[in-house]
Amino acid sequence: MDMRWRLFGHVLRLDEKSPANQAMSAYFETEGLQGHRDRPRTSLPRTRDTDLQLIGMRLKTRVDMEKLRRIALNRTGWRILHNTILEKRCKRS
Repeated sequence: MDMRWRLFGHVLRLDEKSPANQAMSAYFETEGLQGHRDRPRTSLPRTRDTDLQLIGMRLKTRVDMEKLRRIALNRTGWRILHNTILEKRCKRS
C-alpha cells in the first residue's frame, strides 16, 4: 500500500496534461453515469477513497482530487498525509 500512495502522489504532481492525470480527470467525469449494475469495480480512486475515509477525507469528485493535488505539491504535507493513513490502516488491521 505504501508504494501505491507514493505513486499516487507522484501522479498528482505531474503536469495536468500527462496521460495519467487525464485518465484521472476522465474517471471523475464519467463517475456516476449509468453503467454496470453489478457491484462497483475496484479502481485506484475507490481504494484511495476508502483509505482517505480513515482520516475524514474523501476522493469522490474532481474537487477532492484538486485538494489532494495541492497537498501532493507540498511533499512534506503529502508525507504527513501518507504516514497518517498508514498508521490508521495498521491500527485497523
